[in-house]
Amino acid sequence: MKVDVLGSGSRGNAIVVDGQDGQGCLLVDCGFAPRVLASRMKLAGVVPEEVCGVILTHEHHDHISGLERACRRWHWPVAATSGTVVESGGAVHASHRLTRAKPLHLAGLTIEAMRTPHDAAESVGFILTHDRSGCRLAIVYDLGHWTANMACRLQGLDAIVVESNHDEEMLRFGPYPEFLKARVAGPKGHLSNADASELARTISHRGLRTIVLAHLSETNNTPGLVLGAMRRALRGSAFKGQIGVARQDSPIQFTIGPSGRAHQLALGL
Repeated sequence: MKVDVLGSGSRGNAIVVDGQDGQGCLLVDCGFAPRVLASRMKLAGVVPEEVCGVILTHEHHDHISGLERACRRWHWPVAATSGTVVESGGAVHASHRLTRAKPLHLAGLTIEAMRTPHDAAESVGFILTHDRSGCRLAIVYDLGHWTANMACRLQGLDAIVVESNHDEEMLRFGPYPEFLKARVAGPKGHLSNADASELARTISHRGLRTIVLAHLSETNNTPGLVLGAMRRALRGSAFKGQIGVARQDSPIQFTIGPSGRAHQLALGL
């Protein structure tokens, strides 16, 4: 599998997952205008016409702002939860309804939706399993906390894109108004570096080869703080893979092979 995080943060999110077996690719969220999507896809070696579907985590602007225009241009089918469709205010027209009970099959991938605690109507993360190789990727961002049940679902992964939104000290003493600080740090807000690191340590195993840290706050975080917290948490654990940081304004790319095969991470495209 090839994964391109086209951009991640409060100004837009989109991820392309390609099973590389001729069945097209999948777009997770569509938080950029079509022109930006096309430009970043080109850098990643992706053609928009190869996208055979879009799956949405939730209805917030930074995850769906480009959806209507992109779907008009490229005729992509959309899969979303009922809550996301209703709360989108007409911006989301879903061809498929995502439910936690029934996996969706698209682009050679089995897609399992997993409820995430966020201040959206029916926010979900995804576990994507490549039908041919069995490789497993999780995408979990926009969650205020993680649970033991979630950690159980995330066992046995080959790779994960996980939110590491804010440094707790930077948020506490930063410029945000108090109500916004409370929202970000709350149980339905965004995951801190410390919580993301603890989740990664909890699910780490020798077969987990890639961790990509996403949805960083541009005000309350830095890549150095994120990487430092994660490396400290994983010290002495079973994890022996690679760690990358997703960017807001440019894509990063990584590939996932079956357990035991080396992965590749390209920090700049």
